[in-house]
Amino acid sequence: MVLVVAPNAAITGIFGTDINQEQAEQSLVSSVEADLIRSVQKGNVVFLCLHNGKSSNLEKVKAELGAIETLFKGAGVALYLNTKDTSVSPFIKKLPSFATDSTTVFTVVPPGRIISRFEGQQVTRANLLAAFQSACGSGCGPGGCGPR
Repeated sequence: MVLVVAPNAAITGIFGTDINQEQAEQSLVSSVEADLIRSVQKGNVVFLCLHNGKSSNLEKVKAELGAIETLFKGAGVALYLNTKDTSVSPFIKKLPSFATDSTTVFTVVPPGRIISRFEGQQVTRANLLAAFQSACGSGCGPGGCGPR
């Protein structure tokens, strides 16, 4: 068996037979993608925030996500990705389409499924909390969801 492990200990590939070059290349991930994979492997709900570095509501979105991270102490994690950073282009291509001119937040739950997408003015604490709480219906994170 061959395991491909990112520097942050995220397992990005598992192969039970010989591995070919294409499979090996698909196992290589950006640092943000490795952080996403590792967080999901830990059982966390991940808010993946994509922005272009100059979105007008980015600071508000960061404040909303920070409040949720604080409230749920480790069960929810926010990751930020600047869409203008060319090093993450291969990862961005793996995501569903989104508006590149506004801030977009995807909610990702174990085992890596996207359950919501909010763009621009839709990115509110109420919407983010609703997505988080719906994700926790089956339990997530160590010890389940809810304020800790």
